[in-house]
Amino acid sequence: MTEPIKELFSVSIAPLVTKSFAVRWTQDNHISVITKKGVHVFELIPTPTQPWPVAKFYRTFVYPPENMPAMEFVSVVEGALWKMKKEEVYSLLMDEALTPCIPSISDSTPFITTTEWSPSGLMHPSKCLLDGILLDMQHIQLGTFSISGLTVTGKDQAYITTQDGALISLYIQNTKITTKRINHSTSQAQLQQYLGLSCSPNKILFVNVTSPNSMYDHLVIREPSKVSLFTLEAKEFDPVSLLYENPSRTLKNHWDCLETIRLTAAKSENFSKVFPKVPTNLESLPLYELRIAMWISTMLDICKKKDLLKRSQIVVEISEAQPLVFIHCAIDILERLKKKTSLSKDNKICIRLLRSYLEVYLAGEEDDEDTNLTQLVKETLKDTAHMSTPENELCTLCGEVISDLSWNVTRCPSGHQIPRCARSLLQISSVQYRSCPFCGLLLHPWLDEEYEEPLCPYCQVPALYDGRVLSVSDTNGIPFLNLSERRRTIQPPGKTQGSENVSKGHLRRPRTFAVVVNNEEDDACNITETWQEF
Repeated sequence: MTEPIKELFSVSIAPLVTKSFAVRWTQDNHISVITKKGVHVFELIPTPTQPWPVAKFYRTFVYPPENMPAMEFVSVVEGALWKMKKEEVYSLLMDEALTPCIPSISDSTPFITTTEWSPSGLMHPSKCLLDGILLDMQHIQLGTFSISGLTVTGKDQAYITTQDGALISLYIQNTKITTKRINHSTSQAQLQQYLGLSCSPNKILFVNVTSPNSMYDHLVIREPSKVSLFTLEAKEFDPVSLLYENPSRTLKNHWDCLETIRLTAAKSENFSKVFPKVPTNLESLPLYELRIAMWISTMLDICKKKDLLKRSQIVVEISEAQPLVFIHCAIDILERLKKKTSLSKDNKICIRLLRSYLEVYLAGEEDDEDTNLTQLVKETLKDTAHMSTPENELCTLCGEVISDLSWNVTRCPSGHQIPRCARSLLQISSVQYRSCPFCGLLLHPWLDEEYEEPLCPYCQVPALYDGRVLSVSDTNGIPFLNLSERRRTIQPPGKTQGSENVSKGHLRRPRTFAVVVNNEEDDACNITETWQEF
């Protein structure tokens, strides 16, 4: 059985990666890479409307703390040192992790050796970790250099990389472990060393970290390390099969499959063979398969017309399944609102807009045969016909009556152009709104009252507020620490007191400089700037 590798995307990173097992991939699509100076964290952001084979990441960097955890016990340790025996003092000083910064002792610089991510949803709703039990242990000889990465892809299957660039598949059959070396073109043992291997939540997309094998090479300065995304061409790694066999029937945790399809098609010359066939009877499809058909047809059309289309027009113009997905979402909101005893102003406007959308859809389907979707729309309109709604929609900025019936961006008689919510069709005139991180569609903050976690109607991922708009006070008083900022060094009491005892005569006084900026004959025109050296 052959498992050829197809590299999809790679990106160079710095600082240099030097440790084995340097990469981890979390359940919520975060990739962590350990470097010499900290941890790179890459959040994979699928971009279904991107025509080029480029993966998008949100990057952060976590610096190691500059002080040991035992810094809080400096005073206790200093008092106990005089009561210890010589051997005990030596043992304490040898343990760098437990020894604080004692005066007259050279400080040790902390560095990150490994990363571990908790399972998704561990803290909410109050889940716990289960301890594992060792069932069996076997030792096998791989015939290559040291193992530098391992990732489990199934109950009885795993893949490992070695530092000299080998990729080996490992199978467990009846407690017997068998291995097989995979020949791949990305293995450049003479130039690169492999320092980590991991895979996406659905075991479709793999990530590998490499560094130059020769430390004196000029590439160490220009391109220290490289993070590569690749796939294995085998039946068990088919993203299309995993999508349609998804038991959760939601795209929220299966975007790595769609992103793999997009990257593979964007790199392929014959991209039409990469995409699965889209059904023609879209109205009879379940909502989950309708969303898949929408994104598959969108990506296929982008590959055909990527030089002609603009990204802002893609979802609206070329996807026939998009309005059908919205109809399902509109019915869901109307079903929620009809159960309420009292309706707010936004509730009534939302009902009016969604009912208008459903009525327009039915008007265009009069000559066609009734489907399950049209029957569902008729029942929803009948059930919500008694609900009171305003006669006209007013502009939220100037109060003018809006007669333009548009579903994406509305225009009032005064010229205001206001975007609409992708789920409720309400006008978004406030800077505090949610947006989908994948497709960029906007959601009205009113949805926070109806849903615990508002999702994008097409991507099924949580829509997020823009962090540049929300202030720190909006964190509900939860204390937090920004790990992407360098921590300030906390001086131990002994060293602080020593610095205070330095005589003032040894302190260098600041010097002051006066600079004449403009020298004219008239002294009144002179501009003097005074600088003080600190």
